[in-house]
Amino acid sequence: MERQKVDGRKYVVWIKGRDGWRPGKAVDRDRAEALVQRLSGGPWSYRMVPAPRTTVEDLAE
Repeated sequence: MERQKVDGRKYVVWIKGRDGWRPGKAVDRDRAEALVQRLSGGPWSYRMVPAPRTTVEDLAE
């Protein structure tokens, strides 16, 4: 069964490194989920959040 896109929103995957949280580019949900899959086996902390209204402070919640 093919997955249907629910909305046209963009998402940002934030990655926490040595220098703190850094945002990636705003991409569609499928690309953001693919990045999360690649990151899930590594040592990084990450968050996938809707764009564009996310700040570093929002990630702490």
